[in-house]
Amino acid sequence: MGRLVRAREEERRKIAADIHDDSIQAMTVVSMRLQQLRKHMTTSEQKELIARIDEAVVESITRLRELMFDLRPPALDRAGLGAALRELLDRMRAETDIEFSLDDRLSREPSSAVQVELYRIAQEAIANVRKHSKAGLVKVDLQRVQQGYRIRVIDDGVGFDVAIHTEERGHIGLLDMNERAMIAGGWWTIESHVGGGTEVEFWLPDERAGDAAGG
Repeated sequence: MGRLVRAREEERRKIAADIHDDSIQAMTVVSMRLQQLRKHMTTSEQKELIARIDEAVVESITRLRELMFDLRPPALDRAGLGAALRELLDRMRAETDIEFSLDDRLSREPSSAVQVELYRIAQEAIANVRKHSKAGLVKVDLQRVQQGYRIRVIDDGVGFDVAIHTEERGHIGLLDMNERAMIAGGWWTIESHVGGGTEVEFWLPDERAGDAAGG
């Protein structure tokens, strides 16, 4: 699993670096030239047209930066799993007004491969909250448990019928989370009821977890 995760994350890093060093830099230059061009326009219509084009370029740069974040959040390498999830949740709150609480009880970071898989599964669970839950609050907690790490993502949203939802053709989010956990040697569960919110819980083993007490 470690080799698979490292290869996948290295590819993500390369793509993110290419976006930053190539696409974003090129589009930033375009934006600067548009701003210079606007100064030479003689009519208000011309200036407005250049301004709209520049706004579209700036919006595209913002979306590329968001894509870079999703590919490889800087906080994951810089400050660890809890910090990366807090940054993700901060973005969610800013864009959707969904409030959150994060209970990070990790006294040490998981090994690199496990850290990445924990983040990716949590990222998908939080994305589902954003897209589907209509929640006002999501709670996330991280804890060392029984030679591994457990994460819970609980929202107070509208909930859904799990049996029907997982059978929907083309829906891969839930299956992807479950498969990631199983490949890593762990487990993943979901509980939800219409009108009763949703709870996603998963655990991945890690030799570095030591003799953590069960929960």
